[in-house]
This record gives sequence, C-alpha cells and structure tokens, in this order.
Amino acid sequence: MPDLRIAAALIGASIEQCAPCRQSLTAKLLEADPIVLAATADAAYRQQAPRVPDDEGSLAGPAQMFLSLARQAHAHGGDARLLLATVQRMPAADRTELLDTVLDLFPPRAPGPQRGGRRGPVQ
Repeated sequence: MPDLRIAAALIGASIEQCAPCRQSLTAKLLEADPIVLAATADAAYRQQAPRVPDDEGSLAGPAQMFLSLARQAHAHGGDARLLLATVQRMPAADRTELLDTVLDLFPPRAPGPQRGGRRGPVQ
C-alpha cells in the first residue's frame, strides 16, 4: 500500500504557501512510488475539476495530457490504471512539471490569524 502522507503534507504546504516545505516534500514525493504522484495529480484534478477549463488550454505539457486522461478515466467509471501507467512512463522532468502544475490548482489559504501547530516538512 502506498504511503500518501507525503502527498497530503505536500498539498498542505502548497495551500499554506510554504515554499521550503513544498520544495522538500516535492523531492520526497518524486522519489516515492509513482502511484503516489498519480494519486496526488488525480486528487488535484478531482478537487479542482470545476476550475480546470474543459480544453485544459491554460495547462501545458504533462499536466494537460494527464488531466485529459483523468477526465476520460472519470467519465468512464474511474479506472485509474491508465493514469498510473502514464506517470510511470514519464521522464523525471515531466513528473516534476506535472506535480508543480497540479499543486498550483489548489488555492492558497485565505489570509487570517496564524494557527498553532507543527509547521515544517514531514520527516
């Protein structure tokens, strides 16, 4: 079973706009099992689908291809095997670009009072 804690922490770091956290966690996620990247990208798509134009024209390269496949997969019963296979075949640079693009789909947290708690990368 893949460990999705890094993905969850990375999404949180993106929402909180913690650049050092995002950089550290991005490196860890890209070293993890490709299914973690596929699941993260798919989760970003599913959560943000209303914000992603149907033609994905605002996206480029690997993200455009992945989100097009995700749209098709979800329209036909949600079979994500093609999404995993796509990520597995991507070169490292495309994986990095895909991850950066889908993380930017999550809107930043609205400014407000600082909340307590641990702030930093997952170890």
